[in-house]
Amino acid sequence: KDGWGPFTDGPAVTVCPLTGTSQVVDFDLQDPQEVMRQVALQLTHCCWSARFPLCSSATVLVSPEHYATLKKAYATRDAFRDALFEETTRLAIPFLGTLVRMKTGSSLLAAAAPPLLSVLRWVGVAPITKFETRESIKVIVCGGDAGKFTTVCAGFGVGKPGMATYRLSFPVTKPVVALPRGATSTRLPALVDPRTAAAAAAKPTLAKRTGTIRGPVALLDIP
Repeated sequence: KDGWGPFTDGPAVTVCPLTGTSQVVDFDLQDPQEVMRQVALQLTHCCWSARFPLCSSATVLVSPEHYATLKKAYATRDAFRDALFEETTRLAIPFLGTLVRMKTGSSLLAAAAPPLLSVLRWVGVAPITKFETRESIKVIVCGGDAGKFTTVCAGFGVGKPGMATYRLSFPVTKPVVALPRGATSTRLPALVDPRTAAAAAAKPTLAKRTGTIRGPVALLDIP
């Protein structure tokens, strides 16, 4: 229907790691570039704080009213995502001096890093960015006709390959196939208490277990 299109091609399920949410509070913005900048500000500061570059992922839930505004300047979902990628890097550069001081102990290098990075970015070279790649930012449009506040959701992971914090969690999309009608002996989405006689009578068809693990399974907990 428009250049933003569906989030995925064909039936699929996407799981995104979320470590917190922050709303872009707005009552009167009509300029799409300003809406983009406000979303970028939230991304810059909410994803592992502004001084952390190379964030692994983030999810932006665009409200219906912001979607209507953004379409005026960004013809596609990727165009909006790319604008966020560039703007978050610009906004994060002034804060990277803190990270340089932590790594080197030098206040001189910490003071020199932001202006140097700004000049390099201006000439088209970006040695460090706020997010790992453009694709690190997932943009999802919320349904409905009304709703103003876009929500930014930080991911979980930061840094380069080989670092302990690299992609601690990362979004994944997998295709799904709809079950044919009548494939199970219970009406979906029925919920049955397994302790009751009704559950025994229903005799639902269970998924076949292959005995193999298709991918890595992990649980990470920070007390």
